[in-house]
Amino acid sequence: MELLIELIKKIPFLFLQPMLYIGLILIILQYRRQMILERALFSSRIHSVSLEVLGSLGYGLIGGVVGSGLMMSLGVVFHPYEMGIVWLITAILIFFHIRFLCLSYAAGILGLLAGIMRLFPTPEIVWLKPFWEMVTQLHIPSLIAIVAILHLIEAFLIRLQAEKTSTPLFIETKRGKLIGGQHIQAFWLLPLFLVVSTGDSSQGIELSSTWWPLIGGASSLTILPVPAIIGYSDVTTVYTSVEKSKVASKHLIIYSVFLFGLAFAAEYWLPLQIIAALFAALAHEGLRLIGKRAEAKRSVLFVHPNDGLRVLEVIPGSPAARMGIKSGETIKKVNGIPVTDKRGLYEALQSQSAFAKLEIINLSGHIKLVQHSLYEGDHHQLGIILAPDDEAPYYIEMEDHNLLKLFRQKVEKIFRGA
Repeated sequence: MELLIELIKKIPFLFLQPMLYIGLILIILQYRRQMILERALFSSRIHSVSLEVLGSLGYGLIGGVVGSGLMMSLGVVFHPYEMGIVWLITAILIFFHIRFLCLSYAAGILGLLAGIMRLFPTPEIVWLKPFWEMVTQLHIPSLIAIVAILHLIEAFLIRLQAEKTSTPLFIETKRGKLIGGQHIQAFWLLPLFLVVSTGDSSQGIELSSTWWPLIGGASSLTILPVPAIIGYSDVTTVYTSVEKSKVASKHLIIYSVFLFGLAFAAEYWLPLQIIAALFAALAHEGLRLIGKRAEAKRSVLFVHPNDGLRVLEVIPGSPAARMGIKSGETIKKVNGIPVTDKRGLYEALQSQSAFAKLEIINLSGHIKLVQHSLYEGDHHQLGIILAPDDEAPYYIEMEDHNLLKLFRQKVEKIFRGA
């Protein structure tokens, strides 16, 4: 009850946090960039910035409530000092690759360093001793537990929303062939209320429970409102966005549960801290490699077969969406006419100006018939975005980036425009 009263008192302080507004601006800019890309590639608006931002905030609120509830009910105490060091390590890591923005890597490195240093006595070297004492006194199990819970929340948010925010892409392969893909990208702003150790018995609240807190125990606690941004970004050419989101969500749930179990065990047996730290970083990297291997093993989905046209995406609210046409399905006939290219699709649609009847092979390989009346102002291709052909005017090249490379490209772009 004391904790709940303290939580209610802290709610207004959330709106005084600058990160809340910085996070909101970053999310708006990111979705605006996504809309610009869609218009450049397809001359159509597939998503709305306002709707995507509202969805991000709505699902983020749910994630924040669930995440805060999990940390409080499981008894995980947040230590701001440790998190500050993690952010410092993260800031260094992202110069090598953007994916290292994920806290799993920094928490793993810090946990491994602290675990190894605890195996040795404190050195008497003057300049090294303060650093050694600082690192060995960090409470790594609580940090790893928080990382695990944030990934669990991310997994459920991916399953709930991520496929709805995917953007179709035209991608050039290393062999120069154009294929279709889905860029699944979502960001959420989580209002977290974390239990924090004050380090001062004269401040905060005292809890008399014999088991709580479970991880990162402290006698004097308070609630700290912390706005946090989490996100998911991946590109697939072999799954639909729905399938990819399900796979990614399942893998993250397994990772999160195992990581939290190791954090709990490390709280009571410190040698396991090294194993937990290694798992945090290496298993997360393993998820990425598993995803890449799965992409390499499967056939590319978004290319046209010889006897039909593959659907890359369907514009929301369009006739195709109302007919129930899905990404990844294959159009065989339009108004009884077989179609094998974009021109043939257009001509077949023009053969019946007020009505469209399509024969489609769905994702299960079965034939389905759909039909819809056409009205003035409807999209000329029913709102269907097809997989690319050799005449596609725009495409992107998939390339890994680090922060230094991105910064250099931005500077070069500015000087070219000068």
